[in-house]
Amino acid sequence: MGDRENTAGACVAAVEGPEQIGAIRALRRDAYLGATEFRALTPEAYAWTESDRRGVVLAVWDGSGAALSTMSGIVASGRAAAEVEFECTLSDEPGRFPALVLSRSATGADQRARGLNSLLRYYFIEAALRGGLGSTLSIFFQGAPRLPLLRRLGYELAVLPGVTWESVRPHDSPLIGCLRRERMAAACGILQELLGDSLKRYPWRGPPLALAAPTASAPSSPGG
Repeated sequence: MGDRENTAGACVAAVEGPEQIGAIRALRRDAYLGATEFRALTPEAYAWTESDRRGVVLAVWDGSGAALSTMSGIVASGRAAAEVEFECTLSDEPGRFPALVLSRSATGADQRARGLNSLLRYYFIEAALRGGLGSTLSIFFQGAPRLPLLRRLGYELAVLPGVTWESVRPHDSPLIGCLRRERMAAACGILQELLGDSLKRYPWRGPPLALAAPTASAPSSPGG
């Protein structure tokens, strides 16, 4: 089965296989190298990471199978796990756990202002709500055009002072954003209204997105 078989026709679907992973790396690279809110310092900024492998990476695909927009999500069981994903210290309790950590979003330069990032966020928030997660967490960069919408959705935003990363240098202190569970349903309603025909133009493709808190592995049986 070819990598692109799960994305026949315009849709939103999880990234599968090396060909699609390569397309996401290229999309991230082009978006991050052209970003105005931060500077990508090393290729690690747009690499396919262990978090991508353990979590879920969604993309908006056009009718030819090209990736237009992407976002990565992984469930963190507690604050320490969220700090590992964000690669920084969170000075205050950022939200309720287990939490969905969203990161590594990227949209093609010719596809911006079409709501594709919001479309991916909608599918992730809806799955977090169904999965009983306590909040969704993201790091945002000051000056990003989506900040007013995030506040409208109910995100609480707080500055993260003194954060440094080896692969990315923000031009200003980044923000930690938290959408608590009690605001998720209203946020989905707002996004549904704003997205309009985009939900039909890019329908969900594949099994329902399932997000749940990670569980401890069962101990191995003696003797294998």
